[in-house]
Amino acid sequence: MNGRLPVSPTLCASALTVVAAACVGLLCAGCAQDAKPVVAATPSVSRVSAAPSAQPTNLVADAAVRHELQAAFIAFRSNAANTPGYAAIPPSAVSGIVPGALHYAFDSATGTYWAAASFSATAAASQTSAFVGFQDGGNSAVFIRPSGQPWRVESVGSCMKGLPAVVATAMGLIASPNPMCPKGIPAS
Repeated sequence: MNGRLPVSPTLCASALTVVAAACVGLLCAGCAQDAKPVVAATPSVSRVSAAPSAQPTNLVADAAVRHELQAAFIAFRSNAANTPGYAAIPPSAVSGIVPGALHYAFDSATGTYWAAASFSATAAASQTSAFVGFQDGGNSAVFIRPSGQPWRVESVGSCMKGLPAVVATAMGLIASPNPMCPKGIPAS
């Protein structure tokens, strides 16, 4: 004999189960009480792949999307009738999208693109009455583009009315309290 004790395969499997359970217990030591431990699959266990997620996807807007959003904003905000409570913004007053203030996502469940953006005034417009239209959230808008359709303004204002919470989350926006928005607003 080689000096080793004979070990049965059943004993080895039982020992591995105990060791695995102990390791999982250590991994979950800092978990919340309702957390479920995750056990790695063994080669003899088949893996089940989860169904694809229908969660919206955060995207990066290219120059064409940025241009289309600005054109939709200008067309909408140049007509005061579209936004009661806000002064109209003349097309020549819009400089562009404020850097870092564009959020863009695709909701595969509805086949809809969403965007939220804030726009800046030109230097000349900021010195005239045209700047009034940019104040109090008048420079911010939520946009929607259903499949096969052009971008349109869903809402204007800092409350981002109409932006679904699941889309806001995909965009990296979180609810932020604002006394002017009773339900809270998506804000980065």
